[in-house]
Amino acid sequence: MDFLDFAEGNADALYSGRYYEILPNFKQGVTNPAPMPFDYEIINPAERRYQNIVGNLITLNGTNIAVKTKTPIQFMPDKHVALQDGHLYLIGAVLDDLSSVPKEAAKVSIIPVGVAQILFLQMVDDPWGIGGLYDTN
Repeated sequence: MDFLDFAEGNADALYSGRYYEILPNFKQGVTNPAPMPFDYEIINPAERRYQNIVGNLITLNGTNIAVKTKTPIQFMPDKHVALQDGHLYLIGAVLDDLSSVPKEAAKVSIIPVGVAQILFLQMVDDPWGIGGLYDTN
């Protein structure tokens, strides 16, 4: 932990979001699979431990963001997530964060259980207000 991590405060706060393999289609009334809930934390690009992973792929200008999750969902690029901030995002890339597991576990399996995934997200237009339909219950 460095001074920037300490100054950030509670950087490990967990938020809730929803993963959509298929976005709901309200016009046709098609029944789509329910979104999958997941917990995440926002990655602060000033943290030294993520500067090597994130590099120049992310800019936090309100439209691009990176989050880390340990929820066991197989996140795929070009799918959508709705975060707790009420916006809809498109997944640009998914990386496995192997630094989140002990080295001993990495010797047993190529991708150990409990590995965190880093999602690079880009905000997209949300004409149906899917991100705003967030149910906190």
